[in-house]
Amino acid sequence: MEQIQRISWTQLAGLIIATKLTGTLTFGYIVTSEPFAKETWMVPFIAGTIGMLFGLLAYKLSSRFPGETVYQYSKKIMGKGLGWIVNLFIVLLLIDWGGISIRQYSEYYVSLKYLETPAFVFSIIIALLSVQIVRAGVEVLGRQGVIMAFSVIVASLFIYFGSFNRWELEAVPAPWDANMMHLMKHSYTPIGVFGEVSWIILLMIPFLNRYQHGPRTIIFSTVINSIMVALASIILIAVLGEDLINLSIFPTFEVAQSISFGVVVERTEWLVSLLWLGSMTVKVSILLYGGAEGVQSLFQMKQRKYAIWIVIILMYIWSFLVFTNIHDVADFILPERWLLHALPLQLGIPLLLILVAIIRRVKKGDEYDK
Repeated sequence: MEQIQRISWTQLAGLIIATKLTGTLTFGYIVTSEPFAKETWMVPFIAGTIGMLFGLLAYKLSSRFPGETVYQYSKKIMGKGLGWIVNLFIVLLLIDWGGISIRQYSEYYVSLKYLETPAFVFSIIIALLSVQIVRAGVEVLGRQGVIMAFSVIVASLFIYFGSFNRWELEAVPAPWDANMMHLMKHSYTPIGVFGEVSWIILLMIPFLNRYQHGPRTIIFSTVINSIMVALASIILIAVLGEDLINLSIFPTFEVAQSISFGVVVERTEWLVSLLWLGSMTVKVSILLYGGAEGVQSLFQMKQRKYAIWIVIILMYIWSFLVFTNIHDVADFILPERWLLHALPLQLGIPLLLILVAIIRRVKKGDEYDK
């Protein structure tokens, strides 16, 4: 019998931080819905709070069935037939988001550093790295999350505080000068960004060694992400200004290019590229793990490795169908596009399952309908 692997709450927090923080910091303006406005450095606290509620909803659902995966308890909640359909929908949503993530990663590298290298090369790299991590198991994935979360935080602080000689903090508005309705309008896409904690919890919480630490993990990781992204926004405004940020696809990269400590440390943009690779690998690995687990459950496959290869191939193919070019990738942050892909997995699935579970009074130990 296969031994069930476990992760600690710090490892789960590391996965959440690593998955969300680097992508947000690398794109920079993804903290707001386009166009960037300087007072919206406060948006991460609004979006982070709502995203945290998404995560707590997913935890509340999973806590009714501790130790069971979403693919197991969805059949108990919905019945065997409808449960199978729901599980298929979850797998398709994971493949969709995995393909989006792979394409974002490859376009980032092609656009900034390796103009002559085809995007598919970088897509293959992140796909193969993710396969290796997933095949190693949840415990390896958890350790990778901690390493990347720590690296992201330390390196991000270095990048932003390393640009202190270019700060113009008078350009950053005070909280009391902000228009709350304006802030809410700019929070739409960030809600979809911070809300990704929901599907991470759905997929990873069954492996948490102490289930009661779930809320602590969600709150801690969301607070860290919110503070770091708010700080990133403040530094971007202070260094680049509102107009230049709106003209840049990757403003954090430009800030990193400006850092110089004499001739000892120069052009630290390579650090941003390295962080992007590490964190996106963690993100795609979680999506791949969840997708492979779903495929194995749907089709009763005995070998997990075949499910892994099926899902990563589908993600890879979809990554070249979902976007046409770098401009299409950049436009994806618009709320009408981002939320269309994000909310069904973040909010729709957990809300549907928990409402039906409450109505039908389904809990752990109940058998699914035949």
